[in-house]
Amino acid sequence: PIKKNQQFEVGVKTVRRQVDSDFSYQIAGPTGGYASDVRNPSGKLNYSQNVVAGYLSYMLTTKNKYTFKVGSRYEYTTIDANDATKEIVISPYGNFVPSVNISKKLKKGTLKLAYNNRIQRPGLQQLNPNFSLANPQSITVGNPNLKPEISNNFEFSISGGVKKSYLTLALYNRQTNNSITRISTPSDTLIGAIVTTFQNIGKEQTTGINLNGNFFLTPKWTLNGGVDIYYNYLDGIQMSATGTNVKVSNSGIVWGGRMQTALTLKKGWSMQAFGGYRGNNVQLQGSNRNSAMYSVGIRKDFNNKKGSFGLATENFFGGMYRKSVLETPILTQKSNDYMYNQNVKLTLSFKIGNMRLVEEKKSKVKNDDVKSGGDNN
Repeated sequence: PIKKNQQFEVGVKTVRRQVDSDFSYQIAGPTGGYASDVRNPSGKLNYSQNVVAGYLSYMLTTKNKYTFKVGSRYEYTTIDANDATKEIVISPYGNFVPSVNISKKLKKGTLKLAYNNRIQRPGLQQLNPNFSLANPQSITVGNPNLKPEISNNFEFSISGGVKKSYLTLALYNRQTNNSITRISTPSDTLIGAIVTTFQNIGKEQTTGINLNGNFFLTPKWTLNGGVDIYYNYLDGIQMSATGTNVKVSNSGIVWGGRMQTALTLKKGWSMQAFGGYRGNNVQLQGSNRNSAMYSVGIRKDFNNKKGSFGLATENFFGGMYRKSVLETPILTQKSNDYMYNQNVKLTLSFKIGNMRLVEEKKSKVKNDDVKSGGDNN
């Protein structure tokens, strides 16, 4: 603390990630033993990532209820990698990450304006140079030379409440100039097969709106949820049918939402319901992955709420249909999937004595800088 209305914060952090991958394809022999399948590749990857960071921030609160917070962080990353036969040379890199946040307290809410720089490092699936041939017609190979995504994020939000209800509306914009992008091309050796890898060739711009709320419809009936709608634009360089590099782009609106409600009934009974949906994800080469789920459940408390039993079901109307489209200057591929995820759950709980679960205090530092999955999302 500096006086009563100022605060200075400084810190250091180091993260070490070690990934070892060793795989091979094997087939059973006439005696039941397994031997390597020479028709399919095997491979190893030893990957060590070290991140050292230092940060500082300054916060000032004024008499008219404005709060200003300015911060910066510098990260230096070194990587050692080899495939058990040779070193994979990956140059170290440094990143300067600034942030500015301004907020204003209102009578029944808060206004916020924020800018921050965000780092998303590639995940293992995107880095591993070994071939995945689980499906010989759809081959995936990573790129160990990927650099992290660096994005500039702007957000303006307003939040407020009336009685026990609360609502937040946010407008945001995100621009990434070296987006980690999936690139799919026909195989040079396997007829009909498609090879997918990842490159830092994309530029991605996202502009959207996010609305979240928590409402008490009655003293015993609550409703909370949110909706997210954004416009996504991507462009990059790909190879054309003539072997030359051409600029390609794709854009579209993506939306999703979730809603949860709970109703308290008489004599210890209650009901809950949940539903969520995410629309097609726009990619540089087409779109894919719409998803949805829903559930309904009932619960009965007994013995002064020391015990309860419940019955719930998910996706009881059937599975989920998903459609993926891959479109490039040299190939078009469409796939349809039907995902089954129906289930029924019966739960029983009872509390004995004064036993209770105490959560451990968690650090404010989050190591969420690794890009999940192997796609654009």
